[in-house]
Amino acid sequence: MIRKILIVDDDADFVEACGNFLESADYEIGIESSENEAIKKIRLFRPDLVFLDVLMQTETGGFDIADKLWKDETLKAIPVVFLTGYFRKKMLLDKELEITRKWANVRGILDKPVKPATLLAMIKKIEAL
Repeated sequence: MIRKILIVDDDADFVEACGNFLESADYEIGIESSENEAIKKIRLFRPDLVFLDVLMQTETGGFDIADKLWKDETLKAIPVVFLTGYFRKKMLLDKELEITRKWANVRGILDKPVKPATLLAMIKKIEAL
């Protein structure tokens, strides 16, 4: 059961909106805006799910974080959902599966902006796996 969700994103307004919505749906929310601090925050917060942006301080920061999670035996079981406009911006919508197959813990991609109902549907989908 997913109770704790970490949002890793450097867009403060987006994070606040998502965090407020998810808190109102009874999830415990953690937030990290720095890709350099994300792994440390994941270790401390121990989320059941990570919503992860791709474009952060670097163009592939989210991919780097996903890679570190996948290579860490203590963190690789945590499901990750890319919550990003990266694929649309880079015209890579047809490459989403190819790119994310690198990490078995990546359970989906949601394109920003995302509707609250879509966030909840993704959480329920992951819980059903």
